[in-house]
Amino acid sequence: MDYTASGVQHRVTVDVLDRVSRATLGQLPGVSGFSIEKNLYNEYRCGGSIDVDLQTPVAWRKSLIRIWLTLELGGEVERHPLITGLPTVAGDTQTDTVLTLQAVLKDTTAFLDDTLGSTRAYPSGTVVTTALKEIFTELGIAEAYVEPSAGTLRSDASWPPEATYRKLVNEMSATLGYAAVWSDSMGVLYVQPYQDPSERAEVFQLGWGERSVTLPLVSREYPDEMPNHFVLYTGDENPLIAEGWNTDPASPYSTVNQRVVPYPGGQVDATDQASLDRQLAVVMAQNRDGAHTYELSHRWFPLDPTRVIELQSAGRLRTPEYRWRGVAVKEPLDVKVSVVQQSFSWSKGEPVSPVSTRLRGA
Repeated sequence: MDYTASGVQHRVTVDVLDRVSRATLGQLPGVSGFSIEKNLYNEYRCGGSIDVDLQTPVAWRKSLIRIWLTLELGGEVERHPLITGLPTVAGDTQTDTVLTLQAVLKDTTAFLDDTLGSTRAYPSGTVVTTALKEIFTELGIAEAYVEPSAGTLRSDASWPPEATYRKLVNEMSATLGYAAVWSDSMGVLYVQPYQDPSERAEVFQLGWGERSVTLPLVSREYPDEMPNHFVLYTGDENPLIAEGWNTDPASPYSTVNQRVVPYPGGQVDATDQASLDRQLAVVMAQNRDGAHTYELSHRWFPLDPTRVIELQSAGRLRTPEYRWRGVAVKEPLDVKVSVVQQSFSWSKGEPVSPVSTRLRGA
């Protein structure tokens, strides 16, 4: 499908799922609008809300909501999931002709928000990924993927009764150098090694030209200075230490191009030196030059027929040079980027709004 073509039609449908089995119970009629925000830096990386003129009973506390967007153009049809979320309904408004309400949606990591209730302890030598799988099983979360690893805890670890399952999962994952748990548009939870966006395949392109989905407006932000001396260490009796310097002349924030600025964080958990070194590599990559950010608006489109843009997906941003009275003032922009934030909305009878996207240099 040509996503840049005029005449692409949008059709929104909403499924109600059983919260435990994930079986589809039917479509939710009467949806009049929705809003969705994806933000890499939020606890719930994907959330939103739907507005409903209620036409059928819904057991909100037993259900999940999945929003679909169908694209149609000249006989071509594509159907894409936008969010699978846990709904919360705090009230409604009734007249003699309609009952309206708004359901707030949180991504399925919300299943990890309960507290442990008792001290949870794991001895040294525990295989971390095995423990993580057991936690998901305990919570009845069947749709979860934990990437295998033989890494074990270097020392005994425990979490107090007031700690949440999210804290437990994320802190155990971090000992392997894994990223925080996240969920995709179908509601599947993932615990995986962090992959720097610079190492990811480019799966989208944004920018403007004769045929593009992007509006001709890009705002740029970049920090005055960033850390270039990094020290990470474990807090046990025999600490592991990893140290690194940004000395790359091509980086505007290296020791070659700015004063020495120490990294403010330091103490972390790691199963072994290799895991600590991976964490150091992540921290250094995030502070090398990737803090350049770009904000732009574009037509909603998927990466390919099987998935939509997910946070941290990598692609390329291209903009033409800026000229003033025939003089080139700003060089063309051609940079690898990753998605860190998106927001968009829809109202009945309208196409999905332009997507506001924030990109981070990769």
